Order: sequence, then structure tokens, then C-alpha cells
Amino acid sequence: EIEIFVENKLINLRFFSSASGQDQNVKSYLNNIRERIELVLQNISLLKAEYSNTEKVDEKFLFIAKFIAQNIHILKRQLKSTYNRLPWEEMEFCLISFVSSHIKRQEMNLFYNATLNKSKILNHLENFAKKLKEEKDIIEGVDIGKFADLPKLKRERVVAEIVRNYPQFGELYSDYQQIRDIHSLEKISDYIKLALSADPKQREGQLIITRVLQVIGEYLKNTLESPKLSSTTSELLLLSLPRNTREVIIDLRNSLSHAYSLSKRTEIEENTDVSFFIGVQNDTKRIDNVITDILYNNKIKIVIMLLKKITSSENLDEIKEVAGIFSDLKWIEELRNKLNEKGSFIPIHKQRKAYNITEEKYNNQLELKLSELKSILRNNALSGKLTEKLPSYKRNKELQAVVEMLVLDIMSILGRSEKHLENNLLFLDDNTPLLTGKCLRNHLAHDNTLVDVLLSDPSIAVILNAKKLISENVIKSKKKIGKSVRDDPSKLKDKYDQNLITITNQEKMFAALEEGNLEDLKSYLKKGADINARSINSWTTLHFAAKGPSLEIIKFVLNQNLDVNVKDINGQSPLHIAAAYGRKNIVEFFIGKTGVYVDDLDNSGKTSLHIAAKNGHKDAVEILLKNNANTNTKDIAGFSPLHYAIKNNHIDVAKIMLEKEANVDINETMGGFTSLHIAAESGYLGLLLWEVTKIL
Repeated sequence: EIEIFVENKLINLRFFSSASGQDQNVKSYLNNIRERIELVLQNISLLKAEYSNTEKVDEKFLFIAKFIAQNIHILKRQLKSTYNRLPWEEMEFCLISFVSSHIKRQEMNLFYNATLNKSKILNHLENFAKKLKEEKDIIEGVDIGKFADLPKLKRERVVAEIVRNYPQFGELYSDYQQIRDIHSLEKISDYIKLALSADPKQREGQLIITRVLQVIGEYLKNTLESPKLSSTTSELLLLSLPRNTREVIIDLRNSLSHAYSLSKRTEIEENTDVSFFIGVQNDTKRIDNVITDILYNNKIKIVIMLLKKITSSENLDEIKEVAGIFSDLKWIEELRNKLNEKGSFIPIHKQRKAYNITEEKYNNQLELKLSELKSILRNNALSGKLTEKLPSYKRNKELQAVVEMLVLDIMSILGRSEKHLENNLLFLDDNTPLLTGKCLRNHLAHDNTLVDVLLSDPSIAVILNAKKLISENVIKSKKKIGKSVRDDPSKLKDKYDQNLITITNQEKMFAALEEGNLEDLKSYLKKGADINARSINSWTTLHFAAKGPSLEIIKFVLNQNLDVNVKDINGQSPLHIAAAYGRKNIVEFFIGKTGVYVDDLDNSGKTSLHIAAKNGHKDAVEILLKNNANTNTKDIAGFSPLHYAIKNNHIDVAKIMLEKEANVDINETMGGFTSLHIAAESGYLGLLLWEVTKIL
């Protein structure tokens, strides 16, 4: 509730820009770029110096990595002209993916971790820094007016040239393509599932399907500035489609992603009946089948090799065999025929010139979209306070897709005029970054992965912006939407340095908690460490204290109003942690003095008794049993605390628990195995003989 309240207040305050723009002279602009580059270089050196000889990835490492990624994101927009010399997109995405794998619980972590480890990331950053330093030394002689000019080159050609000149980037490109393909396929698959659940006969369902088409089109890109999916993987997805169909999908992508062609998409919607959306819904399932095979069988490399073999084959039957998996998507063919009746598709660069919308038509479109958004929010009880409805909204991915599509449409219409959206490129430099204005439009259109890491929940920003759009007269307003942030690398560095000091103090505070050093703990709190801080595993200060030996520190932390039942990323409470490290006195205190539930389960279904038994902590087990801990509780793997004690050959613990068993044959695993079976399977002869003796 507090998060929603604060973000809503901030969006209300920052929705409109308070400045008409920034007047920067050439020298100041160039100096700011050089300063920002220096920030990146310094922090890459810091990571190398402090983490090259250690395996740990802590909060400080991730904080520095996020800061580097944030500045790479800004620099790549300011220095587009260097895209043919620096792997901006690849370095940013790999760094973001590495950070994401450490702060989020997601299936993608399996792929991220298999491809990228800390050593690799540091190596990629070091290579990137060397080349970035070269660019820093030469940009002063470049025409500043050409900094933002993207080279008009094919990505394949640029990558080949960069790797030829700088072979050390070869592994970065390889790692990038593996995880980028999987990430993009996951995104496409997630949205296709929304399309399949939509009702194509209803307007909301049609908006969902339209959003899905837009997302698919976006993720099929493999351009220099937006390399979302490798050409080979993209071709695999489209291999089932005839040439004309592929062209239509690309045309639809462009029409849905750019403001200047929004009128073309509106025209398509107006001239399309329900059968069109039913056709899309049916046929996206076929595309999803291909994606599912790739994702769940982890055969990206094999698929790419197969595709290369097919594309180089002179045997038409081989190509037909693969292409025959899917039938023609007739709805797309029909759509192309409809559009051809009105005129053929115009290439992107020509479409911009041909697009000529009147001010009246522009306002009509905007009013229509705003009215539709208002109706959607009202019908779903989202027009008023969000506190009660937000949890259900966050679970409703279909409704989110509807709101995303309408907000993107509105922002795209507004974006066609320079007077409506602030070019808030530097929004990430703000003390509390918010998605508004042009950065919101770009995120919805292109999916800024950095936003998902740096902002707690972008979906909240989208719905709050939606509410603001329908409550303000954005058509007649003379203010631009989106806060303009001043380009001030020096101020950014000061803020970053202060935050880094706080992070460092918090890491030291966590260490003091583990060591049981109360004086050090108090010292770091005075220096700015936050008693309510969490680690990358969502450990609180109480979790760290429970790991340590000091009951005095436990009492001190609890006196700061921390919740004794708080859970970490694995769903474990401080009691679980105390049991894991055999802290008998702390386990006894938690149960006897704080009223914690002794049989509380973590995410894997384990109680504190499971964990104490698994780790062989006899004293902790005795305390838990004394307080009536359930010995028969099974975790999600089907094992009881006794089973873990036996599996890990903790004979003393197993004996204590077996004494509690009236019948050892009753306590079985899911497979019907008793403790005797487990002891025999594990080869623990002493324990096996003791059990047999007990039975006899």
C-alpha cells in the first residue's frame, strides 16, 4: 500500500515536465559524455579489483553492476554512431541478465547461469572497457551533431567486422545470442498464452490479440539497435509461413510499433471482422508449439544447426518437410489482400513521408483511445483508489495487456508531435526513477529489460500512468508529459558514492550480525546502515542474527520492531536459519518467547526440524522435539525430518527421532520407502544395524 501511495504521488508530481528543455552547449554536452564514460570505466575497474579473486556475488557487486548497466544504457543512446565499433546492446543485456539471475527467482536463471558466471561477466566488462576507453579518447574530434546517427548497416556485417578487429568480443556475442534468444522466445510464448485465453469476439480480447501481435513483431527484430532474436531462430519460427505471410507479419510489426503508422493499424482494425482475431488466436498456438519445443528441451544450438543445414540444402523436399509442420495462416493472406486493395505496403523510410494525418484526425484518434481506456478502467473498478484492486490487477495478465496496448497507442499518438512527450532519456539518473513520458512509450513498445531490474514493478507505473492520462486534458495541455532530468554526471556520482558507502556499511552490518558483534553492529547503524535492509537472498537483519551465536543481538534486533516471522527468498524464517546453523539458544528463544509456529514451512515444504535434522544439529533437534515439532511432516520431495537425518548419516539425530517413532514402518517417503530402506540404500551399516536391533 505504501509503495502504491508513494509512486502515485510521484507520478502526479512528475507527470508533466517542469522545464521546456535543457540548453547545453557543445562543450558541456561533450564533457558530460566523457564524465559518464569515466564513471563506467572506474566502476568496471572497481569490480575487477574487488571480485576477481573471490566467488562471492553480494549486494555491493550487484549495485555496482546495475550502475554500470544504467550508464551504458544512456551512453548507447548518446553515442549511436559508435554502434559499429562497440557491442553496446550485447554488453548491457548480458550484464542485466547476470544481475537478474541473482535478484529474481525465475526459470530463466537456469539458462543465464549456464551461460554467464561472474568470471565471464568480469572478462566481458574488461574487454568492453578497453574499447570504450579508446572511444573516449577520440570522440572529441568527432562532429557532435553526428553522435546520435546510427550506422545504416546490417547487424550481421557489423558483428563480423567487430569480431574481426576485436576477437575478444567473440565470446560476448556468443553468450549474448544464447540467452537473448531464450529470453525473447519466453516473452513471445508468455504473450501467446494471453492471446489463447482471450475472447476474440470481445473488444478487450481483440486488444489483447493486437498487443500480442505487436510483441511478437518486436521480438522478431535483429537490427543493430534492437537485436532481439537471432536470424536463424527467427527464421525457424517463420519457416512454417509462406513468403507473403512473413512479409505481412513484418509489416504488422512496423505498423504497431511506430507512431507515424498508427493510422494504418487503426485502419486495419476498423476493416477487420471477428474472424480475423479468431484466426490469429488459432494460429499463434502453432507458433507457440515451436517455441515450447525449443525452450523446454533446451536445444537452441541444435535447432540453429538444423536450420543452417536446411537453408543451405539444395533438396526442396527437406525444406518442405519442416515447413509442412504448419499450415498457411489464411487470415494473414486475407489481410494482405484487403490491404492490397487499398494500396501496397510502403517501406518504412517511405511510410514516414507518406504519413500525413490531419490535426483533427489526430485528436479524434486520441479521444477515442482515451475514452476506451477510461471505459476499461471503469469496468474493472480501476478508476478509483488502487489499493484494494491492485493485487488482482497484477495477477490479471490479460487485463494488463489491454492497458498496455491502449497506453502504448495513446503515447504513440502523443509522441508524433514534439510538443507532448518529454525526451526524458536520463530518467534513470533521478533519485527515484519513474516510467513516464517517452521512456514509458519506449518501454511498452520495445521492452526495456533494464527497467525490469532497476524498477520494482513496471506494471504499477503503467496503470498509474493510465489513470493519469484519463484524468488530465493531455490534448490541450501545453506541458510535455514526463519529467526532464538534468544531465549532471558529477551529481550522479556523488549520489552513487553515498549509496555505495551505505551498501558497504550494510554488508559490514550483516557480517557483524553473523559474528555476534553488537558494538560493530551499532557502529555501522550510526554510519547509515539500514536495520530494515535485506540481502540479495532477501535475508533480513534477523536472519543474519539467527545465523550468528548471539542471543543478545537477536533481542536487540527484535527491539527495532522487526517481524520474527519474516521470510527470505526461499520462504525461510529466522527460526529456519537458527535451526540450520544449530543455534540451540536462539531456537529455544524464538519458540519460547516470540510465539513463532514451530512447524512453519518454507517454499520446499521443510520445517525447522527438517533443516536441523538434515544438518545434524542434535541440540536444536532436541529443543524442537521438546516443543512438539511434528516428526511426520513431509516436504515436497516426500521426505520427513527422520529421512534427512538418515540420508546424511547423522546417527545421533536419527536415534533421537527413532525413539519418538512408535512404528518406524509408518514413516514412509512418497515412494513407500521406510527409514530402514533409506539406511540400506545409503550404505550406512551402523545405523542399519541399530534400526534392525530396535525393531527386533
